[in-house]
Amino acid sequence: MNYFASLGKRREIVVIRSVADLLEAIKKVSGQNEWIFRGHSSAFWSLKASAHRLSAKAASSAKVPIEGERWLLDEFKRRARTFLPLPPSSDWEWLVLAQHFGLPTRLLDWTENPLVALFFAVRDRNEMVNDGIIYAYHHGVKAIDLSSTNDPFTLDQVELVRPPHLDQRVIVQQSIFTAEPPLYDRGGRQESDLRYWYVSVRHKTNIRNDLAKLGISEGSLFPGLASVALQITEEFMLNSANTARSEKKRTRKSRQNPKPINNKPTE
Repeated sequence: MNYFASLGKRREIVVIRSVADLLEAIKKVSGQNEWIFRGHSSAFWSLKASAHRLSAKAASSAKVPIEGERWLLDEFKRRARTFLPLPPSSDWEWLVLAQHFGLPTRLLDWTENPLVALFFAVRDRNEMVNDGIIYAYHHGVKAIDLSSTNDPFTLDQVELVRPPHLDQRVIVQQSIFTAEPPLYDRGGRQESDLRYWYVSVRHKTNIRNDLAKLGISEGSLFPGLASVALQITEEFMLNSANTARSEKKRTRKSRQNPKPINNKPTE
């Protein structure tokens, strides 16, 4: 599948303003259970695996990116072993682990839960001036068998990858990946399809609050003390904002309805 060709197709512009809007949009696509989702806090971000974004900056030839990918993973394997009591057993497992810790790879994160994608579309507070976007991707065929495809760098087209459960985050985010060779615009499947829906910047805060009520939050998707501390801080800020709004309303109401002055003479 060629992502860029799919994005160029004329489609109805759909804007998500609530959780209900997203669920309604999903109902309109065929084979609802066969789609995976990815959310960006800015509609301007590119839909491309991190290794290819890096390669675009570092090299222009077609052969260098794969050599660069191998070098990145080999160096990660060499330096990471001392931190791992039980190292991964295959290059696919190493690639998933490296992706988890931020190494540029050919893997692109998706989720099988559309509400998780919606959370990422409203998550980044530095993008509160831009609409978010949710991508929905239908691959058309089953995920590849990792046990029979030992080398992740020999792919000639986009493939679906179900990651091993190496980390709790993979489980709670219902993670799934696409693996993308550098020239993935040459490959593709007739059955593949890509849709996208914008997430209104004006409704991001309300959507984020509604998702929290549904159990989709920083703390639930990123288990650990760092996310606990962040979530507590956000709750404090939200409560403070609500208190300030309530005080403002009371002040405005008191000005509009002043108490009558008692002119009764004192005895």
